[in-house]
Amino acid sequence: MTPATKSWGDLVADGVEKLRRHKRSQTRVDEWFYVQQLVMQAREALHADGKDPDDESSQPEILCRVVREMPISIPEGSVIAGTQDGAFSPSYALINPAFRVETFAGYCDPTAVYNDIEPDPDSGLTQERIDSVCKYWEGTPYVRRLQTVYDDTGDETREVAYFVEPVTGHTIPDLRPFLENGVKAMQATARESGGEYGALMAGSLEAVIILADRYRELATTMAATAEADEKARLTALADALSRVPAGPATNLHEAIQAFALLWQVMVIEQAPNPYAFSVGNLDRILAPYYDEATTSRECAVAFVRHLLAFFQVANRCWAISQNMMVGGRGTGGSDLTSEMTYIVLDAFFASNDPQPALSAKVHADTPGALYASMGRFFFTPGHSTPSLFNDDTVFELLRRQRVAEEDLPDYSIAGCQEPLIMGKASLNTTNTWLNLAKILELAANDGKSLITGAQIGPTWAKLGIAGADAACADLEAVFFKMLGYFLTRMQDAGNACTTLLGTLKP
Repeated sequence: MTPATKSWGDLVADGVEKLRRHKRSQTRVDEWFYVQQLVMQAREALHADGKDPDDESSQPEILCRVVREMPISIPEGSVIAGTQDGAFSPSYALINPAFRVETFAGYCDPTAVYNDIEPDPDSGLTQERIDSVCKYWEGTPYVRRLQTVYDDTGDETREVAYFVEPVTGHTIPDLRPFLENGVKAMQATARESGGEYGALMAGSLEAVIILADRYRELATTMAATAEADEKARLTALADALSRVPAGPATNLHEAIQAFALLWQVMVIEQAPNPYAFSVGNLDRILAPYYDEATTSRECAVAFVRHLLAFFQVANRCWAISQNMMVGGRGTGGSDLTSEMTYIVLDAFFASNDPQPALSAKVHADTPGALYASMGRFFFTPGHSTPSLFNDDTVFELLRRQRVAEEDLPDYSIAGCQEPLIMGKASLNTTNTWLNLAKILELAANDGKSLITGAQIGPTWAKLGIAGADAACADLEAVFFKMLGYFLTRMQDAGNACTTLLGTLKP
């Protein structure tokens, strides 16, 4: 093989454009199905060995088997290995092209996702295969118990007086200790200090090591027959994977690679359609690993663009509500803007994709250069980010919630707008949704639906209202009584979903 014809920086920059073209060419999203089939097979094997596949002690073994056997690939041009494709289905949230408002119902059938797969006999994805996997999941304790929750809500969720779903809510993991120390060191810490729970966490983290080894072997094999430039990219990728994420990252390439594989295993564990994990303060996560003496600024921007491409799933810029932040202040008022802040902004501006989402923190002492960098987005047609959050205000709000002073700089935005502390908070903000317009409809109509005539809410009599004249005379009072009834119902259903998720979710 002849030597690479381009510098490393040019190879990284050229590679991201090839990777983005590959992403835009993907029209099918089937990987999540293969993952679910592998989970099913792992559970069946455990059951055959007399083990309970729903027991928490079985989960590390299931996860490791999945990442050991699931199909993997490295697209042309990529300088980081990993993908989110195995975690998301076409019906994910509001990006489902088949979605119709008139068919929406306020419950979440975890097996409905199988209705969105189009069979592909050429690849072996037959309808019989789809039906077989779906039938298995329909019979699991989690799905059967979840269905009883929705059966109890009946028309209340069918006509969306409220909406409940079994999700942990928007969450922001803190992967900084894993980048700094490496997965093996974090496994040792978990085993030494975490008891049985720590041992299970260490066992689950083994999946990251397994996946990295598989990608390293694949990159090495592909490099043996690749042309010069691609050979150089693949060789550098295999070299990075020989060190991370098992060990600590020592440069920006290794940090981004470790981050991607940790993220991939995290979303695979909660597939299909994980719960809107967000990244947090990306500039602070990556800043310790950037040194312009070893990585040019242009190359650093290209590396971050590779990470942004990693977060996309197929050709529709999934997954929504995965938020990244830059900027902000420290507890003493110091500005935390770094060169990596501007690098991340440059990467977002160059890629200009609707997802992942970008947010920026500002405060009284935000430098003018940061406002100038963000101004490009606001005054260039076609850009919809960043969203802005005022640290001076948010810090005060978090203090009122008794957030520790040292944690304030680590708040980040989860999903669209929820401020959480990286690695320390999960407020379950998307577990329940309330339809106030429907509540008003029922309050004004004796608890009956104007769509079907069904008695969804309590009658006026049950609410202590004398009749139609009394209801009309003080509709606000009726509304709040009706609201009180449904808030209790929604709370009970939401808590039931969360309990199931924490005890029976495969």
